[in-house]
Amino acid sequence: MVVAVGERALALYERPDGRYDVFASQWAGEWAAIAAVLASDGTHPAVLDRYHWERRDAGPRAALLAGLDYLSTAAVYELSPEGVRVSVPVWLGLDALAVESEQLPVEFGVLVPVNDVHDTIRTRLGCRWLKAAAGRAVETGLLSVPQAVRLLVLFLLPRPRDVPPAVAAWLEDGRNPEGTAR
Repeated sequence: MVVAVGERALALYERPDGRYDVFASQWAGEWAAIAAVLASDGTHPAVLDRYHWERRDAGPRAALLAGLDYLSTAAVYELSPEGVRVSVPVWLGLDALAVESEQLPVEFGVLVPVNDVHDTIRTRLGCRWLKAAAGRAVETGLLSVPQAVRLLVLFLLPRPRDVPPAVAAWLEDGRNPEGTAR
């Protein structure tokens, strides 16, 4: 059995009609790629061209991101005529043995925009710390899973408009990620 590893990334190219073409790369999510794109000052196509990309899909941004695997994707590049936006995907599941039965699917997460490599590192390390702390709070009974996830989302995306619809519905209406009542 061969297992493919890498630092996976998605590139979403905005088309004139507002839809997006999606491409996937096995290695474009590595630190060197993220750092080079963030420092490229408009030359990101040359940076991203160093990596092999496979066309995956096309459609509206929200629909394309609805199925994103937040655990195995290291970076998302959104390219438009104005430039590139780099985001770090963050899965909203908690690091806790006590929440195993309430673990969220890999498609349940948020994209956190980053502006430089230090921002990327802070986001990743801050997430690990916060998820571990929130998981311990759930284990000890201080927080429920929805409360812990709400705190994580508020920390990562302080503006409500950045929260994906499925995550917002789960937090507000009590629906689980599959759309049924909890």
